[in-house]
Amino acid sequence: MKAYYEKFQEESQNIRVYRNVSHVYAPHFHNNMEIFIVGRGHYTVTRNDTDYDVKDGAICVFDSYDIHSYNVKLSEGENDCVLIIPTRYLSPVKNVKGKCIKNPVIYDKALCEKLLNIVDEYLNDNGSSLVNVAGVNLLLTLISEKLEYEDEKSKNEDVTIRKILTYIYENFTADISLTTIANELGYTPEHLSRVFHKYIEMSVPTYINNLRVEQVEKLKKTRPNKSLNDRIFEAGFNSIQTYYRHKKQYENK
Repeated sequence: MKAYYEKFQEESQNIRVYRNVSHVYAPHFHNNMEIFIVGRGHYTVTRNDTDYDVKDGAICVFDSYDIHSYNVKLSEGENDCVLIIPTRYLSPVKNVKGKCIKNPVIYDKALCEKLLNIVDEYLNDNGSSLVNVAGVNLLLTLISEKLEYEDEKSKNEDVTIRKILTYIYENFTADISLTTIANELGYTPEHLSRVFHKYIEMSVPTYINNLRVEQVEKLKKTRPNKSLNDRIFEAGFNSIQTYYRHKKQYENK
C-alpha cells in the first residue's frame, strides 16, 4: 500500500482530539498511536493492506507506523472520535516487547461508550495538562485489557521503516550516515536505502539533513540566546558551509 509519512503529527507532543469531525484519512503512518472510536456509524478502515468493516461500538487501534486509512463522513446521528496519542503516553499499551497488535478492531459497546465519556470529560482541549494525561492513561489502560498481541515479523518492510525512522529521529543530531544506521539495525546499506526511498521518496542523507535544517529553525525559538553557529553544530551539522548548502537545497525542494 502506498502511504505517506505524516511527520507533522510527531512534531507536537500534545494529545490531539477530533470529535465528530468529517475528514478523509488517506493511507499514512506516523510514530504516534491513532485510535478511532465509533459510538455510532459505519466505516471501512484499512490497516497494513487489510480492510475492516467497523460500526457501532468499535474501537480501532493503529500502532506506531501502522499504515492506516479511513474516511469519516459525518452525518446526523453518528458519534465518533479520532485520537492521536504521542509515544511518551503509550506505556499502558507498550509493555509487550517484540510484539505487535494482532487485531486492531475491538467490538465492545459498553467500553466504547466509556471511552467517549472519558474523551468528553478529560480530553477536550487538545493539550498535555495533568488532566489530559490522566484521561489518556485511563483510556489506554482500558483498551490494553482488550488487545491481543502477536510476534513482530522482523523481515517485514513495515517494521524496517519503523526501525529506520525511529533511529533517525533519536540520533539525527549525532554523526550518523546510511552505513552507520544499517550497521546498527542489522541491514545492508543497499536494502535500507531501497526501503527508505520506497516509503519516504528521498535518500537517507537528504532526509537527515532536512531534519537538521528544521532543527536549526526550532532552536531559534527554544534557545534564542545561542548564536547561529552554535545552533548549527547542535543540530548535527559538521560545518557552517554544509548547513548553508543543505539549507538552500531544502528551501528549493
